[in-house]
Amino acid sequence: MVQKTRDKMIVGKVIEQAQERAVSGRQSLKRLKIGLRYAAAELSDGSVGISFRFQDDPFHIIDKNLGVVEAGAIPLTELIKWAADDRSLLYSSIGLAVCNALAPWDEVQPPENADIIDSVDIRDGDIVGMVILSEW
Repeated sequence: MVQKTRDKMIVGKVIEQAQERAVSGRQSLKRLKIGLRYAAAELSDGSVGISFRFQDDPFHIIDKNLGVVEAGAIPLTELIKWAADDRSLLYSSIGLAVCNALAPWDEVQPPENADIIDSVDIRDGDIVGMVILSEW
């Protein structure tokens, strides 16, 4: 229960920061790709975010209730909320991909001569996932 509460707090903070950036910008969803393991969202300004595609069933390719998400059809402020959506893990993956596309990556200053793992507070029971960037 403590881990689940902590996870919700982290996702809540991510959503809050993404909402601030979505409201201050004029971006919209340009395209969305959903694969077997990752979801990717490209915004109208060229920003791209990816997330691991959480799934209960590895053969469940698409949520029948999701339908087609057309470019700009759903406001970013709504898509961002999907990161904490309880309808389906697919919705959460899409929401996180949109949040990642809105993240202020240009403001991130990596520490010099440091291993990134040293700056992450990993605790017993945490599940760690690694994501790499590849060609869109």
